[in-house]
Amino acid sequence: TQPIFRRGYFVDLERARSANEQAEIELSLAEQDLVVEVAEAYFDVLLAQDELALVERELAAVESQLEEAKRALEVGTGTQTGVDEAQATYDQVRSERVAAVNQLNVARETLRRLTGEQPQELAGLVEDFEPQPVEPADASHWVDLARRYNLEVQLAAQEEQLARHDVDANRAERWPQVELEGQYSYSDKEQDQRFTSPGTVFGDEQERRSVELQVSMPLFTGGAISSGVRQAEAERTAAAEELADQRRASALDARSAYLNLRSERQRVEALEQALVSARSNEASVRRGKEVGTRTTTEVLDAQSQRFETKRDLAEARYNYLLNFVELQAAVGMAVDEGVIQEINEQLQPVEP
Repeated sequence: TQPIFRRGYFVDLERARSANEQAEIELSLAEQDLVVEVAEAYFDVLLAQDELALVERELAAVESQLEEAKRALEVGTGTQTGVDEAQATYDQVRSERVAAVNQLNVARETLRRLTGEQPQELAGLVEDFEPQPVEPADASHWVDLARRYNLEVQLAAQEEQLARHDVDANRAERWPQVELEGQYSYSDKEQDQRFTSPGTVFGDEQERRSVELQVSMPLFTGGAISSGVRQAEAERTAAAEELADQRRASALDARSAYLNLRSERQRVEALEQALVSARSNEASVRRGKEVGTRTTTEVLDAQSQRFETKRDLAEARYNYLLNFVELQAAVGMAVDEGVIQEINEQLQPVEP
């Protein structure tokens, strides 16, 4: 028996092709999620390293202020209040250092879990890092790309296509099926009768050949086919609604990533200017302390403000790069090697 025409087989073929495309998209989506996750973990390690380095510098600076306050008290030019405030600040920064060390260890373990290797010295940002403006500077451009090329949108589109194939498969149950059937038979009655009726010889051989087409078609199934079609159509409608919702979600993700990227760039620029102001203010406060118009507490506050601004600046820079990756992921391009290369150009290897 050889099938000649079965509508369901054609549907199964198309469904298999769609399932293959769906699997490829799922693989790309998994790779993209991994890119984003590893990038986030990598920047978390860099940020934790920067924060620990800043806390250690601040601790050394506060310790210097504490020793200076103690010496001033000994010679009679300082007060016990100045020593106590410096000691309190010193203890506070020491506790922050403990938290920074723990944060760095956690960040390294997170990166190790993703890569399977213990991270050594990581390449950090170049010294002259300057976040570049988003090109093109039009949110609707990125939204349009996300609606078409976002991997989750493509995956939902394949789900909707598979649902359409299910509808066709149920409808194909109504179609006729055509099969080519060939038969061949041979019999020798003399051989058959030799052992049962000796003396009776028929000498009769028979050989039959036949080739025919068989057509079958369901006439009545009690409504099973119609019920299956209705269920498949309902599932296709649900899949279409899910696709539309995923397009809206991807558009929102792209717009949010674009706005966040632009906002982080502006935040970096503002914090760079704030750092200049913080350094200038600290220098003025230190000069005021030398002439007796400012106190140790004011010096400590100005110093703390400078370190806090530097930490915020480092965080904003890493957030900018992470938002860049997330924007590329929103439009389905985070798996492109060019995106990774563009980020690597902003990093510099650690000097041996």
